[in-house]
Amino acid sequence: MPRSNKLLARVLLISSVSIASIAAVVPFFFANGGRPGHLESGQLKYAHDLAEHLLVMEQFDRVLRSGVIYPRWLPDANGGYGIAWPNFYPPGFYYLTSAVHRVLGNWMDTLWVTSILLLAASGLSFYALSRVFYGRLASAACALLYIFLPYHMLNLYWRGAVPEFAAFAVAPLVILFASRLGQRARALDYAGLALSFAALLLIHSPSAYLMTCVLGLYSLLLCIETRSFRPVLRIGGAATTGLLVGAIYWVPAALEAKYAHENISTLYPYERSYLPRHAWPERFWQALAVALAAQLILLVVSLLVLWYVSRRRRRRPTGGPAWADDSVPGDGRITAKATIRTHAIIAILALLMTTIASAPIAKLLPKIELVAFAFRWLMMAGVFVLLVTAAAPDRLFSQPRLGILKRYSAAVWLAAAAALNAGVTIECVMVWAAANAPLQVPNQLVESNYTPRDAARPETLPGAPQAAFGSTGGGAVEIERWDPQYRKIHEESSIQNMLKLRTYYFPGWSAKIDGNSVPLQADSSGIQFVATPPGSHTIEVYVNDTAARILGKALSLTGLMIVVLAPVVISHARSRGFEEQRSGSL
Repeated sequence: MPRSNKLLARVLLISSVSIASIAAVVPFFFANGGRPGHLESGQLKYAHDLAEHLLVMEQFDRVLRSGVIYPRWLPDANGGYGIAWPNFYPPGFYYLTSAVHRVLGNWMDTLWVTSILLLAASGLSFYALSRVFYGRLASAACALLYIFLPYHMLNLYWRGAVPEFAAFAVAPLVILFASRLGQRARALDYAGLALSFAALLLIHSPSAYLMTCVLGLYSLLLCIETRSFRPVLRIGGAATTGLLVGAIYWVPAALEAKYAHENISTLYPYERSYLPRHAWPERFWQALAVALAAQLILLVVSLLVLWYVSRRRRRRPTGGPAWADDSVPGDGRITAKATIRTHAIIAILALLMTTIASAPIAKLLPKIELVAFAFRWLMMAGVFVLLVTAAAPDRLFSQPRLGILKRYSAAVWLAAAAALNAGVTIECVMVWAAANAPLQVPNQLVESNYTPRDAARPETLPGAPQAAFGSTGGGAVEIERWDPQYRKIHEESSIQNMLKLRTYYFPGWSAKIDGNSVPLQADSSGIQFVATPPGSHTIEVYVNDTAARILGKALSLTGLMIVVLAPVVISHARSRGFEEQRSGSL
């Protein structure tokens, strides 16, 4: 294709994806009279977790602006007693919203623009993945459908699960680099898989858990198709490196979980979230069930079309990679038929995992309760269902022996199945959500999860000064600084006293008196206090790195070093292999 035509195709793709992304979110943000620059929470419809994430976005940004590079504490939550939310919840989405907020200055507009950017990124990332296997038109059409997948939009309109919504933009990239790495060892693909997997982990850890399962199955299937163990070694090595890069988040979250209160797994046990069971309000449940049915129908229609085409003599798909049909098992590459088979197997199993039929399999997966909801498999299913769907028109219109009537009849069935998914999104996600009550964002985040395990729950704590003496003896307290993760207080008392701070005690909080480290303790309610000697003193209380956080940073740095050094190692191995081969031939 001439360079000018390639440029035009890219412009059309980006324009189409951008327009589709804007159209997908406009009803959610502007149906109730909102307009850019003047968006307010009451103009949006209620979504399950949206108010909570909006409050965390604002708090996370405040901690960032105080000079903390990686926030571990949200100071204004729970009436000022705080919460260790960012120590246990992936921070990636909140870094993105803070960056957008720096430009826009309004949190509702920030959410709107971020949603558009994430949708556009998801469409483009799926297009890049599909183009590894299929032609431009089929890939572009499925990229647009990926934007409008029912479960994709349901995460915004109904669940308000915006970090999971963001994960849709990264998931195709993980599969993209894994597919390339499964075929050949390239440093760029190794680094791409490691970094994209780390990004998914730092945005939404349940999606990263599911992706780990998918990558394991995917690499195993590639090993079977190529008759080689190299795919599992390459993909496993890159994913492990990505796990190291993300260790700054998951290592402290895992090692310090014993100190935090958590009831999500109790309230929403995985085994009660299979789609055939009514675990949610009726409308939401119906939307999930219809989303599953629509994806299943699309997969079945696509497989039927592919089966019909396979009955005729095939030629290599136009626009597809040259190795797709020319390679043979055992040469490290797989045929186009094997590629479609691999994608179809994963799509079928991912859809199965959302249902009660997968319960015996789920019991074998360690820590599956971290995923919380079985219907989250719909994200993984969506990627592979659409890869199979992209294969159908690509094979259909590259088959010269099909008659026009048969070709376009099959195309109509495909278009109808795709339209069904878009229709489900419009009717069961967007229209049904319009009947929800307006979104009301409270003044502060009140959340018992990620508070100290044995502390009093935040709703039971009384209002209190930021810093005050616990005894009735005389004394004076003056606050010089009260930053999110650093406090400086001047106090004077004629007796041995106890300075109480309106902050939960959690590992990492430390104290100094006149520059000397002293114990920072917790009272019976889990609230910080410092024992102060008589006289006038300066108290500093701050968040310090624990051993787990230092370990996480060290592992992340190690992972990044591996990503940087991998191209050097792989290039050296290749050049050495080439020299040995050349010497042997001589």
